[in-house]
Amino acid sequence: MQIKRLLFSLVLIVVSTSICFSQAKPKGKWEPEDADEHFKNQNYVMALPMYKELVKQHPEDMEYNYRLAFCYTHTTFDKTAGIPFLEKAVKSPKCPPDAWYWLGRSYHLTNKFPDAIKAYTKYKELMTKNKEEADKADHCIEQCGNAHE
Repeated sequence: MQIKRLLFSLVLIVVSTSICFSQAKPKGKWEPEDADEHFKNQNYVMALPMYKELVKQHPEDMEYNYRLAFCYTHTTFDKTAGIPFLEKAVKSPKCPPDAWYWLGRSYHLTNKFPDAIKAYTKYKELMTKNKEEADKADHCIEQCGNAHE
C-alpha cells in the first residue's frame, strides 16, 4: 500500500512539474526566429501577429516591415493594411525588389491607380533582367491604366 502511495505521489510531482515548465510563451514574447520560421513555411496567418509585435518593438526595421506587409497581402485579412509597412520598407536600399510589386498591388486593390503605376514601374525597372517579371509589371500597369480611364 505504501509503495502505491509513493508511486502515485511521484507521478503527481512529475506531471505537475512538466505542466509548469511547458507553458506557452506569453503573447508578444516571441523570438524573431519563430516569426521567420512561420514566414519561411508560408504560414502567414501565424507569422502576422508575430511580425506586428516585432514592428512595434523595432519600427524602423525594413525586414520586419516588409514581412508584416507581405503577411497582410497573403492572408484573407485586410490586404491593404500592409501599405504603410511597404511604404516604409521601400525607402531602404536593402528592400527586396518584390516589395515594389506588392506595394503596387496594394495600391491597385485600393483604386490608387497612379500610385500603383509608379510602384509597378519601379518594380519593372528593378526586374529588367527577368523578362517574365517585367512583363507581369507591364500587364499590371496596363490594368491600372484601363481602370483609371
